[in-house]
Amino acid sequence: MGWKNIQQAFEIKRHIVTAYPGGVAIGTASIPNLIQIDGQSGTVMPHEFWPMFAENQYPAIQAAGAQELRELISTPDHFDIFIPVYTFEHGKIIQRFCEKPGYPNVTHDGHLMHENLYSTEYDLVLQYAQRIINLEVKCAKSQVEKLEDELGKWRDKLTEVTGLEKSLGSEQRS
Repeated sequence: MGWKNIQQAFEIKRHIVTAYPGGVAIGTASIPNLIQIDGQSGTVMPHEFWPMFAENQYPAIQAAGAQELRELISTPDHFDIFIPVYTFEHGKIIQRFCEKPGYPNVTHDGHLMHENLYSTEYDLVLQYAQRIINLEVKCAKSQVEKLEDELGKWRDKLTEVTGLEKSLGSEQRS
């Protein structure tokens, strides 16, 4: 994906470099996209609320040409170490690889390894997944109950106003 190429070319050590669909992002754990570089155009897109971050922290990125940035992103990253780590997506445990497991490190394909989502232990990730899915089921059930209660109230209201409509229509003028 080229995230590591960007990290090495611009000597990014104090911030986290990750891949996102279509490009590379540079930021922190709480604001992962302080800088985004579009992989197709090579355009550097500063953050909406911190537009000077790129210029102040990484002027070489700002000064780089679009062609250079596109080439860095499109050139496959090189890795010497392949440590398997596990995570889950859409109800499936998947394996990725990294050079160094754990937070705030990044997988070979550019994903930040959050502590509650990644592990070198398959069974631990399975526990994470089960816990999160159980919470999502609980949340969904609660929302359905609330909506069904709300729907019942609106059905009652509809019955009430339909009855008023009928009684109003049956009144005679005197």
